[in-house]
Amino acid sequence: LYAGVMLFKNSRGTIFLNGYRSGAPATSQFVQANYGRLRMALTAKAEATAEAFQGRSIDGRGITLEAFGAALKGDLLKFYNDNVLYGDDASDAFDVIVDASVNTPESIANGDLRAAIVARFSPHAEAIYITITKVPTTESIN
Repeated sequence: LYAGVMLFKNSRGTIFLNGYRSGAPATSQFVQANYGRLRMALTAKAEATAEAFQGRSIDGRGITLEAFGAALKGDLLKFYNDNVLYGDDASDAFDVIVDASVNTPESIANGDLRAAIVARFSPHAEAIYITITKVPTTESIN
């Protein structure tokens, strides 16, 4: 289960995937294989959204930058609502940065529109543990 091998298990007549680990080292941020798949999905969606901004003017008031950031945040919000981004609220799960730290005067002069996405990926349950404690009939549960 923890060695990068995906095993299938038959439990009460249902076959299911038991573990979904990549071959990455245990210390890798992408040890759970769903992380790699999610990164691919985020990349594909962000690239599709970015296409709508190809050819737009990058104005000096930041209107295009704000619209680009808002569109990407809208994409990420859908992923958050699907519970694949981790956080108490959306601002805890992801951020999109389109300010001067990524869109420098030089990059804008070159016609580059840039964004940096930071996100917390939700892990999947790999192991489930249940503790059962027997209580004598003469004692209260609470």
